Amino acid sequence: MWGHSPDDVRRLLDEQLDPEHWTRAPVKKGEGTRWYDKQGRSFTVERQPRIGQELHRGWYLKVANDGRILRVPLEGNPALRRRDDDKPGC
Repeated sequence: MWGHSPDDVRRLLDEQLDPEHWTRAPVKKGEGTRWYDKQGRSFTVERQPRIGQELHRGWYLKVANDGRILRVPLEGNPALRRRDDDKPGC
């Protein structure tokens, strides 16, 4: 998912998550879409440009499961440019 477009990730989640078990809804803050189930698991494609952390200012995928959260920057996210600058030879 790292660096994929938000639209591609949304399409993949729509295709792979069974609507009988997953609910799709807009996020409450910022911009984006959230998929969640009754066990408390969720996938969220979002951005929150008003939050100061670089990762939140661009699109990212947030995966929440059993109290753990993973955020993956998507295409155009400022955190990807910083990561690319850290790579040797760039």
